Amino acid sequence: MYVEMTSTWGSWAGPRFVGQSWPAGYNALPSLLGMDIVFADELKRRAGYGGPYEAVDVMWPTGLALGMEQPYYRFLMEGDRPDFVYVGVDTQVVATGLPRIGGSVEGEGGIVAKI
Repeated sequence: MYVEMTSTWGSWAGPRFVGQSWPAGYNALPSLLGMDIVFADELKRRAGYGGPYEAVDVMWPTGLALGMEQPYYRFLMEGDRPDFVYVGVDTQVVATGLPRIGGSVEGEGGIVAKI
């Protein structure tokens, strides 16, 4: 299933079927997320990443540290900013990388998770 945004900010079009296999390294998304894109954008801006972005994905990657396995909004940033800014749907943590097992990730106030 694939869902596109409508011309109204924060409003999604109906789902449509795409005949592709699920990408490796990702979990299936729940039918309802606990956060909408408008709030994710607000959290990103509050964390100091207020610049323009080209695209937004909603993803649930595998291989993350325990407690950080959740869906994320991934903003593809423009200009002299980090390539991506991630907003955790469950934790509401804003970071420029994802906490993979055995690593650490920097967020709005430095390192937010060291695994």
